[in-house]
Amino acid sequence: MKCERTELTITHRCTLKCKLCGAYSPYYSNPKPHWSLSQLKLYTDKYFEIVDYVEKMTISGGEPLLHPDLGKLVEYLCTYGDRIGLLEFITNGTMIPKTDVIYAMQKFGKVKVIIDNYGPELSTEVPQIEKILDNYGIYYETRKYYGNNAYYDGWIDMSNVSKRTRDDAETNEIYNNCIFSKKFQRYLLVEGKLYLCATARRCDSLNLLTEDNDYINLLDDDLSLEQKKRKIESFFDRKHFEACMYFDGFNDKYQRHTPAEQIKQLDDGDKQ
Repeated sequence: MKCERTELTITHRCTLKCKLCGAYSPYYSNPKPHWSLSQLKLYTDKYFEIVDYVEKMTISGGEPLLHPDLGKLVEYLCTYGDRIGLLEFITNGTMIPKTDVIYAMQKFGKVKVIIDNYGPELSTEVPQIEKILDNYGIYYETRKYYGNNAYYDGWIDMSNVSKRTRDDAETNEIYNNCIFSKKFQRYLLVEGKLYLCATARRCDSLNLLTEDNDYINLLDDDLSLEQKKRKIESFFDRKHFEACMYFDGFNDKYQRHTPAEQIKQLDDGDKQ
């Protein structure tokens, strides 16, 4: 079985507190611990039990450079190097990568670093990160997320996770127009579970899902490998997911907002 893309979330911790964070990182209980290296190895092993090859595996957060064992994780991913087309990292330009991370990236070889630049006041380390990556010959792309001509014209507001009053036909239409249904086929691997998007993950964390049909628990030993494969292969044949009832979808038509607007104060009731 082959996958187009899988995003491995290694932490919800971040150096920024973005109001419209697409991963909902500020809204998870703080401090949320990093998943340990042993846990991340287990999630990776379970993933490759059912996936033969992934074109792009993305390491994300939160801010992945915060994880103390990121270098060791990349070293471990080298054992699956022939089954990963490209290993991608997404960082917010606030942290300089540690030397062991750089060396591990060089060892893996097929690496791309995405630097999301939110302007000199927030993404303070962008020039230094670019210089280091240039010096070590590591490919990167810097995405400008501030001022005029911001990447993707800004962010979409996905913060309202509440049940909508819609019938099945309307929900099917929401999913059909969502970027994650066809254009951007990828899986999100968090805590040993595969989701289609961060909203499904958020709904699960809030105990809003009445069944487990919106994700695949790779740690569930009651499911055979064949059952897990069939379930993951069926994801893009669905008319909609339960999480779609709590979201208005993600598509090019929606209003764009200023990226990385920082939360000044977060009420405890907003975190879970």
